[in-house]
Amino acid sequence: MRTKTEGRSKGTPHVHPTDEASRRCIEECGARCCRYITMILPPPQREYELDEWSWFLAHESVSIYFAGRRWRMEIRSRCRYLSDQNACTIYERRPDICRLYSQEYCEYAGKTKHLYHFDTKEEFDRWWEEKRERERRRRSKRGRSPRARRPTASKGK
Repeated sequence: MRTKTEGRSKGTPHVHPTDEASRRCIEECGARCCRYITMILPPPQREYELDEWSWFLAHESVSIYFAGRRWRMEIRSRCRYLSDQNACTIYERRPDICRLYSQEYCEYAGKTKHLYHFDTKEEFDRWWEEKRERERRRRSKRGRSPRARRPTASKGK
């Protein structure tokens, strides 16, 4: 892969590939993968974990979403090594996680669809309350199954 170093300003080391995928990364998606970090979250089991998620979402630039059978927290924060032109200024010395990220998974085409996605505490709290209510109704219906119902007196006896 060829690299491009010409045209850089003095004092700003810039080595970046010049192939089509890199052009798309720099120009079309604006290096989206360099503008956030994600962490896998264990599914909430206890009330305090739900409260913690609500607290995460009370902060700016934080989202929680469900994708690929896992809960994740996204923190939108620009990489300090991303140039104003959306190119990596430490390309040859970038971390392994950056090297391993395949451009075939680039999200430049649009916002990724998730089964659940929360950007605010209010969205999450509303969803959780609705989920608890659905669970209460489901449990209540199980308790009123035909076997559990009291026999009714038949007419005409």
